[in-house]
Amino acid sequence: MLAVGDSTRLEIIFATGYYRGLIIKRPALITNEADSVRRVRIETEVVVNPDSASPLVISPYKLSIYQIGDTLVDSMAFEITNVAKQNIDLNVVDIPGDLMELHLNERIDAGETGRGVVRLTEAAYGMTFDKSITLAVEGEENIRFTIPVVRRIIP
Repeated sequence: MLAVGDSTRLEIIFATGYYRGLIIKRPALITNEADSVRRVRIETEVVVNPDSASPLVISPYKLSIYQIGDTLVDSMAFEITNVAKQNIDLNVVDIPGDLMELHLNERIDAGETGRGVVRLTEAAYGMTFDKSITLAVEGEENIRFTIPVVRRIIP
C-alpha cells in the first residue's frame, strides 16, 4: 500500500527476446486512482550487432558475473569505445544500487576507449538476478545504452 502523496520506484522489465529494430511497448498500470488504465510508453531500438553500435561500443555488451563454486566473484570489467568524432560525457541513468556499484570513465575522448567495472554489493553476494545498467550520452536526449548484468551462482 502506498500512502497519498508518497512515491515508490516501479521496475518494468522489457525482455527483448527476438525483437529487432525499433520497438514500442505500452504496458498497462492499474491503480485505484481512477477507473481508466494508465499506460507507460517504452520506446527502444534493439541493436542486432551491439559490437557495431554508435556512438559507443560496449564490450562485452552483456556482463555475466558467474560464480562457480565457493570462490567469490564480485566484479566484472568492460570497455566502452567512443566511435564518434567528438568527445562523449556519460551519465548513469539507472543502476540497481542495492545490488551493485559502477566505476566508470565519465568522459571518453573521440576514438578512445574507457573502462568500467561493475562491483557487487555485499547484499548481492548470495543472489542470482537479471538486471541492467543504463547510461546516457550527455547532451543527446535520446541516446542511451543499457548493459545487461546477469548474476548466477553455480555450486
